[in-house]
Amino acid sequence: MKESVCLKIDTLSSDGSGIARREGDGFVFFVPGALPGEEVEARVILKKKHYAVTELQNILKPHSQRTSPRCPWYGECGGCQLQHCSYSMQLELKTQIVKEAFSRIAHISVEDVISSCIPSPKEWGYRNKASFPVRKNSSGKNEVGFFKRRSHSLIPIDACPILEPALNQMYGRFVHPLQKLNIDGYNEKKHSGILRHIIFRCGSFSRELLACYVVRKHLSDSEIKRISQLWQNFAVPDAAFVGVIENENAKVGNTILGQNSRILYGQGELKEILNSREIHYDGTAFFQVNSYQAAQLFAFCSDCLEKEEENEALELYSGVGAMSLFLAPKFKRLTTIEEWPSAVEATKKNAALNKFSNIIAYEGKAEDIVSNLKQNFNTVILDPPRSGCDPKVIQQILEWKPEKVLYVACNPATLARDVALLHSGGYKLEKLQPFDMFPQTVHVECVVLMSKGKRVNVRKAQ
Repeated sequence: MKESVCLKIDTLSSDGSGIARREGDGFVFFVPGALPGEEVEARVILKKKHYAVTELQNILKPHSQRTSPRCPWYGECGGCQLQHCSYSMQLELKTQIVKEAFSRIAHISVEDVISSCIPSPKEWGYRNKASFPVRKNSSGKNEVGFFKRRSHSLIPIDACPILEPALNQMYGRFVHPLQKLNIDGYNEKKHSGILRHIIFRCGSFSRELLACYVVRKHLSDSEIKRISQLWQNFAVPDAAFVGVIENENAKVGNTILGQNSRILYGQGELKEILNSREIHYDGTAFFQVNSYQAAQLFAFCSDCLEKEEENEALELYSGVGAMSLFLAPKFKRLTTIEEWPSAVEATKKNAALNKFSNIIAYEGKAEDIVSNLKQNFNTVILDPPRSGCDPKVIQQILEWKPEKVLYVACNPATLARDVALLHSGGYKLEKLQPFDMFPQTVHVECVVLMSKGKRVNVRKAQ
């Protein structure tokens, strides 16, 4: 029989689990679903030398901000971690997660520079992208849904409350005739089957919709015909379905997308409009999943930087150039670096569409290109993936000695790691602003401004 323990929850971990520490030796218990300040009864399901993972059994003393989750699959699905607490508490928890990451990893107190987490304009129905794995089960039927927490077992769902409503309608259009589509779902163990993921995307402001079929090998003509027929008459009120693309990913592993795509029906890209800027991108390119909050975040980043018409800036990990369009007016020239080929082409297109001739886009990995750049950059802008910046990038920044570094991050842990390196190289942390890009989840976006010069005044985000 597994051990049961009564615990007082102290804080929250980076994955949303409650953390309790045993008096005396500091042994740590992780309790998914528990909130700071609660007293709970939990069952130990995994025990290691210094910590244990538990399963919540009873809430002996609930937090006053505990709420009932809106999603019927909450707790099983691994997508959300904070539906069981009020939105105001979510914001407080995310601010605290950022503080603790800097204290634990960077050994920097941020109390004098951090501001409270900026709420998302929408708490529900905000997400403009959904990736659903498709798998062939043991009985030979295709299943689609989301992965269970910490596993690759599927939970078939009917809808997701954090998705744009139009994406749920696209999901319904896809899932009901799935068996009749006659395209085998993927088998991870055998690396067999055809259809690995279905990805739906929406321009929250443009109201354009696009579907992407991620396949192990190219679809046949007859399979393409059936897919085209499925989407031909699809219509959503106040939205326009623009096309279907195929993305081929023949590699073994967890990476969702491959390098090669083609149009199956309609067009292969969609657009979004953020604060009057028109942004085009294809179904495989990175774009912030919360357009409503992205508009606020990009405007805030622009406000962090003074207008320096004679200076040059470098933006690394620049994606499709969405933030570039907000930053370009500040500089004589903005050089962008991005490794995803279609995103680089999108940056060039978006610069032209929005009449910016001072954005120069290069394709390649940031760590491979920075050492060959000869310009004297006054400002460097970073927006890396969750893994943070490559050490070569940080080292090159320290050699360049730009006056300002603006860092946008979706992972407080790797942000704190990189900020510590910049701090040790002589940069002062001027501003740390969390943004809630992902309501109902434990994830938090941050903007950091660092400077070698005097302290700057930054307008607080609204």
